Amino acid sequence: HSTEMLGGFHKMRQSKTLCDVTLWAEVGDKPFAVHKTVLASTSEYFSVMFTCGMREIDQDDIYLHGVTLAGLSTVLDFVYTSELPVSLETIQDVVCAASHLQISSALALCETFLRDEISLDNCLYIMNLCTTFGLKQLAKEATDYIAKMFQDLVQKKSDQILDLTWEEFLPILENNKLNASELQIFQTIVQWVEHDREVRVYEAKYLLEAVRFPLMTWEELHSEVLTTPFVLRDKTAHARVSAGFSYHSTPLMHHLCQSPDSQVRADTESLVIVGGWMDEGRTAEVLFLNDSLEVPNWARLANMPVARAWHTVVMMDNFAYVLGGFAKGVLCASGLRYDPRFNTWMGIADMWEKRFFPGVAWDGKILALGGSGLGKDTAEVESYTPDEDRWSTGTPLPRATHGHAAVVFHDKIYISGRTRFCTFVIALTDLYTYDPDNNKVTHKRHMKHRRKGHAMCTIQGRIYVLGGGEIAPAECYDPYQDVWWTIPGLEGLGRVSAAVVKDFIY
Repeated sequence: HSTEMLGGFHKMRQSKTLCDVTLWAEVGDKPFAVHKTVLASTSEYFSVMFTCGMREIDQDDIYLHGVTLAGLSTVLDFVYTSELPVSLETIQDVVCAASHLQISSALALCETFLRDEISLDNCLYIMNLCTTFGLKQLAKEATDYIAKMFQDLVQKKSDQILDLTWEEFLPILENNKLNASELQIFQTIVQWVEHDREVRVYEAKYLLEAVRFPLMTWEELHSEVLTTPFVLRDKTAHARVSAGFSYHSTPLMHHLCQSPDSQVRADTESLVIVGGWMDEGRTAEVLFLNDSLEVPNWARLANMPVARAWHTVVMMDNFAYVLGGFAKGVLCASGLRYDPRFNTWMGIADMWEKRFFPGVAWDGKILALGGSGLGKDTAEVESYTPDEDRWSTGTPLPRATHGHAAVVFHDKIYISGRTRFCTFVIALTDLYTYDPDNNKVTHKRHMKHRRKGHAMCTIQGRIYVLGGGEIAPAECYDPYQDVWWTIPGLEGLGRVSAAVVKDFIY
């Protein structure tokens, strides 16, 4: 019925039957005879005009300023037929008309068309079009696309980049997904300035605010930035460059010097695998899961200096700390820090004891919790202070133990499982919280299954334990209710590691 009704109105419009108003575009001499009722039912603009006592309600002819003939014609055809034929050549006129006349359904179809058509050739045009007409979500998507394809744009469409105004260029440079090094970003800004130096040398200061100078190497700052005159003339930019040099002068203090300028350009977490055992023995390889591609794959990061296994990895301040385990065939007390900003490794102070153990980040420090070393288990807890590059001993665990796992949940350290030596080694079901500041241990409800060498992680207000037993399924713990549930389907994982990324457990 609704289709027949719309078809009937369309025929009446074509024959100008019962039409009660004529619309005129700003440019062009073609009149459009239409029905007020049809317009008011589809367009918020006309609904207000014809129902709220505006002077146009009694006019036979209405002139629409800011609407082109092509745009008005296409949008009116959509109102009467639900069909919206558009192309990249006509889309601006149609978006302009649909936006001006507040026809949301037509705008939605325009957005779908632009989203499907975006490419290297037109992404800058689409971004600017969406920004002009307030299509904020699609403007963000277009900017993200440009950020992802930035290197290709600079290489293949540099003329389009150079023709941007600084207001159009800035959101791209500020984008956290910008796929380019800070040196490439800076060099592109220099090219943009040189394209119209007389004017742009005074506008460069706005774009330089988007460059993260601490993420450039000392050599890049010295050879590229300090040799660019318009940077040195701007006091704010010069101060930020100086901050970049200062960042490199104190590598052990980096975690205390973090700012928006020192954050890597990424807005999601990544899954990283560090070392471990392979068929041929220990490995120094470091891989990360690149899921920004249509088909996710594993990509390489800088290898550790030495192959290592049975170590612990702790994340703190967006640095990865690799501690203990086996390296060069023996148990070690050494540690490394990985900096994703520069894809580099740096050695840190050795622990007091050689061991393998679980570790956690706690109150700005890293805690090494018990573990096994040199033929015996230990209850000792060591605490690493990054800005001092120093390990100190802390409150020990209730007993010497290894094979346990640990995780921090709501400012509490939860420790589960362990091994006990009788006539043979058995795994246990322990769970307790450990408070190193107050020397306090609180026992919780035991797990349902014995575990050692298992993994422990938190997600969505729950604690999960996985692996660590030949037949033990995964379990989920509610810290508020002190209750465990069994999760079927993950039996027999043995010794495992686990991490949470984007609400998934890997």
